[in-house]
Amino acid sequence: MRKQWAEAGVRVVGRPEIVWNRPALIRLSGDGGGTVRIRMCLDATDVRVTQRGHDVAQNKTPTISTISMTRLSEDKRWRFLAAKAGKPC
Repeated sequence: MRKQWAEAGVRVVGRPEIVWNRPALIRLSGDGGGTVRIRMCLDATDVRVTQRGHDVAQNKTPTISTISMTRLSEDKRWRFLAAKAGKPC
């Protein structure tokens, strides 16, 4: 992911603050696999993002984001699938 961002000229300065987080879905299978979805309120108002030197618009208020992860039974690691921003929190 970072390599793709670098190739696209994306630069991120700062880190969002996690205001709160809650599990939205936890589904574990008997063979070691599973799916986890976490809803979190992120305050990224102090994060600055540029692409090829131009500012990229960011949310002005904290936003609810959903993080999805999965693990196949033959894997030892959880894989990040997607992060989706939604409504203000």
